[in-house]
Amino acid sequence: VRQLKEAMPFAVCGANTLLEVKGRKVRGRLYPWGVVEVENPDHCDFIKLRTML
Repeated sequence: VRQLKEAMPFAVCGANTLLEVKGRKVRGRLYPWGVVEVENPDHCDFIKLRTML
């Protein structure tokens, strides 16, 4: 719980689109500069928020 509280405020992005990135399917958003993967902790805090809820 402490780690989740220390991570706030969360930087969260959401998407319901499946994209193919390097041969694997990921849920994410496609931008001109690249892909933001919703379930990649290096890209956003969605997993932390989901865990907390």
